[in-house]
Amino acid sequence: MTLSQGYIYTYSSSVGKGCIKPVWSSVWNASGYQIRYCKKSSMKGAVVKSIKSSEKNTITIKKLSRKKKYYVQVRAYIKSGNKTAYGKWSEKRWFKTY
Repeated sequence: MTLSQGYIYTYSSSVGKGCIKPVWSSVWNASGYQIRYCKKSSMKGAVVKSIKSSEKNTITIKKLSRKKKYYVQVRAYIKSGNKTAYGKWSEKRWFKTY
């Protein structure tokens, strides 16, 4: 099972103070997505969130520090029985909160 690599192509910071809303490309045959974000570009200590729907390609991340830069990556996954296969992490994109 191989998955193509998704990418983050835009975001909205107008969702509120201390929030970002990244939007990524849909990956064909994905069961869902994982998104991780961190203040460090090395992604050490990153927070990972799972989206269990393949139809959803955006998420609002709340309760972030205001006026800070966050690095965000996304990847798709597919479930088959008890096994889960993950795609590659997308390129890092940075977003600034307001």
